Amino acid sequence: MNQIEKAMKEAHKFADKAIKDANKSDRVGKIKEWLMTDIVVKRMYLAVVYFTLFGFIALEILIY
Repeated sequence: MNQIEKAMKEAHKFADKAIKDANKSDRVGKIKEWLMTDIVVKRMYLAVVYFTLFGFIALEILIY
C-alpha cells in the first residue's frame, strides 16, 4: 500500500469513530432531555393511583 491509501484508511477509521461517538452522545442527550422534562399530572389521575395503591395495601393487610 502506498502512503495515500494508508492515510485514507486512517482517516476513514477516525471518521467512523467520530460518527459512532457522536451518535452515542446524541442518544444520551435525548435520554437526559426526556428524563428532565416536566410532567403534568392531573388530580384525577393522582387520586386514582393513590386510592388504588392504598386499596391494594389494605387488601394485603386484610388477607394477612
